[in-house]
Amino acid sequence: MSRILAILAAAATLVAAAGCGSSSSSSSSSAPAATTPATSAAPAASGASAVTMQNIAFTPAVVSVKVGQTVKWTNDDTVDHNVTATKGATFKSGTVGKGGTFTWKADKAGTVSYVCTIHPGMEGKIIVSG
Repeated sequence: MSRILAILAAAATLVAAAGCGSSSSSSSSSAPAATTPATSAAPAASGASAVTMQNIAFTPAVVSVKVGQTVKWTNDDTVDHNVTATKGATFKSGTVGKGGTFTWKADKAGTVSYVCTIHPGMEGKIIVSG
């Protein structure tokens, strides 16, 4: 059931991001566009989970980490973004320009919802286990 909810959340994020109205276009030849949304990232060996900000979306839209691990967002987009918690935690990155990063360390179990306040509909979720 939680997998279905994660897929639905990712799909809703993609649909909302598509209607954002950004005039930004990207013509990167280094990586083809994904055909299915990534819904969860396994923590890397270092205990970090990576999220990219690209095409007015957080990818993956849902990540899972353990208490003590970090989430690192990288702006791979041509426009500025931010990362602002809306539920389950209190963090705000400030403006993250192209190539910039923001890192947050999970300190308690639960679900954290976050958004980019610059782009309505750009949303993500972190599931933190104990």
